[in-house]
Amino acid sequence: MKVVISSLAFLLLVFSGCGSNNNCTPDCTGKVCGPDGCGGTCSPGCGAGETCNEATGQCESGCVPACTGKCCGDDGCEGTCPDNCEDTGQTCNTTTCVCEGSCEPDCNGKECGPDGCGSTCPPGCSAGEQCNETTGQCEGSNLSITAVEPTQGYMLSSTSVRITGSGFASGATIMFGDSQATDVVLTSPEIIDCQAPPGNSGLVDVIVANTDTQEGILSNGFTYYHNALVFDGNDDGLVVETFPNITGPFTVEIWVKPGSSGGGINPRLVELVGSNDTSFRLGMAENQAGVTRRRVNFELYIPARQDAMSDQYLDPGQWYHIAAVYNGTQQILYIDGEVASSRSATGTPRSNSVLDIGTGTGDNDCLDGTLDEIRIWNVGRTQAEIIDSMHRALTGNEQGLIAYWNLDEGTGQVARDISINGLDAKLGTSVNADQCDPGWTVSEVLLDLP
Repeated sequence: MKVVISSLAFLLLVFSGCGSNNNCTPDCTGKVCGPDGCGGTCSPGCGAGETCNEATGQCESGCVPACTGKCCGDDGCEGTCPDNCEDTGQTCNTTTCVCEGSCEPDCNGKECGPDGCGSTCPPGCSAGEQCNETTGQCEGSNLSITAVEPTQGYMLSSTSVRITGSGFASGATIMFGDSQATDVVLTSPEIIDCQAPPGNSGLVDVIVANTDTQEGILSNGFTYYHNALVFDGNDDGLVVETFPNITGPFTVEIWVKPGSSGGGINPRLVELVGSNDTSFRLGMAENQAGVTRRRVNFELYIPARQDAMSDQYLDPGQWYHIAAVYNGTQQILYIDGEVASSRSATGTPRSNSVLDIGTGTGDNDCLDGTLDEIRIWNVGRTQAEIIDSMHRALTGNEQGLIAYWNLDEGTGQVARDISINGLDAKLGTSVNADQCDPGWTVSEVLLDLP
């Protein structure tokens, strides 16, 4: 009887559910896949090509299509590989899924555009042209420049310019040589107004480039200029009536273009004179026999006179850079950066205060020719220094610079000294225009910006 009761108790325990999971609540909060904690899985589950990260309960892409070298067939991710054979002019073998057949470029009658094999037809289009891919022909840009006004501007300052043409668009970039214009205003597709920036002297191309790469070029469309003074060989001159006394080494630099006659017997370029006769004199000497060509002479008074004269003759109508140097031990004359004459020299130059340019105290001292870029220094400049700056404008603040007349005024009775000393030079014999005034002209000396 005791055994029967024990068996019945056991059956009652089993059927009462003791030890079962019928009371488990699935946990799928934030999950779309993976175990739900009750022996099931969270829904909705993952799609084709995805796998479940059971740690996060999120589906992740686990399949990378394998289509390298294939143009058809299964991509390994329940998709198919695309047919890209047409890009190279070939066909897809649907059995092997490999592109077959060699591609023959089709450029017959074409000079640009697709060749049908993934490349382009030669020779292609030039700058400013566009390819019409339908015809395979290069076509001229709609952008063109017909005129630039004014056609020139002073090299050391910006110039207001109007460009006319066709096809100009908003956002266009304007170039004058290598320098970009500022304050660009598109007035219409035919007119652009802008400021041409300062630039090195000489001719430059003007370029208008639209944002779509179209480009218009006017070759040699703008000239950067600077000025000079022409002396007639009779009575023209430039004078600084009170010039600082030079007591030691110095350098005089000047550009000269002799005229057809050269002027008087010994025409002056630059001289410092006064109550003590002469401190130095840079000028041209006698004509070569039978020819209007002159040598250059550098007279130095320390206090006795000694000369350094070139063997080279200057030809009329040609520009030369002349430099006269006294460095305390040598007297050196340079022509175009090369030593033309030199000699030993020691002493102190005579004290004087009147600087004559292009003229002198005698009737035979006047220059027939053109002068530009006159510079006087209180140091004996080296050959390397002379060569380095002879084709470059100065700022006027250079160390050792006593006076600098760039002769760029272009008008008036004064040639301004733009060094810090303000030693302005007077044209002619008075503050008013007279027959002794040299004439303003545009210089042909090529100069870079400072």
